[in-house]
Amino acid sequence: MAGDERLTALDYELFILRTMVDAPAEQVGRVLEGAGVSRDVMERAYQRVEQENFILRPAFNLISEILGPPRSEERRAEAGREFVVRTFPLRLWSEFDLEVYGRSDGMVWDERFVRAVDARVPRVDAPSQLSAWAMTKAEAENRFGPLEEIDLWPPYGSYGLAYRSPDGVVSRYRVVFSRALLQSVEVE
Repeated sequence: MAGDERLTALDYELFILRTMVDAPAEQVGRVLEGAGVSRDVMERAYQRVEQENFILRPAFNLISEILGPPRSEERRAEAGREFVVRTFPLRLWSEFDLEVYGRSDGMVWDERFVRAVDARVPRVDAPSQLSAWAMTKAEAENRFGPLEEIDLWPPYGSYGLAYRSPDGVVSRYRVVFSRALLQSVEVE
């Protein structure tokens, strides 16, 4: 690893948090305060993880080691390929786990937030009630139907959502996800 200190699960989570550029600053601040760390600590963790260049090398097992023992591990087929998917608990987002998808060559194919098994999906009747980190992409699709892809730039995705209210009025929203966790909702 680059540097002398071993990366921790908290370092990796702070890296993820720092990459959530669309997350509301006040919400990021609350998470940092709850974890007892400053923005400077988050920035140092981000720099340390970034130096590892995990995206450019086989890092599935290394990231798994950093995140700790997985809650689960399974083989899953997606996009015509087979992956090993390990699911890890998160300290900064207790309502969610992180799924890490490993390819057969050891590269990480994807990372996605999923609802923790013991956590409840919030009741949301309309997209206007959504807020950052309220839902995963899969949960939003389950609740409001298919999302229309606008732009993908992993780990981000921007989608259109058409919602018909009970009185028949159709509203369009733009929803942005990072690692499949909702970051922002805007009325179009």
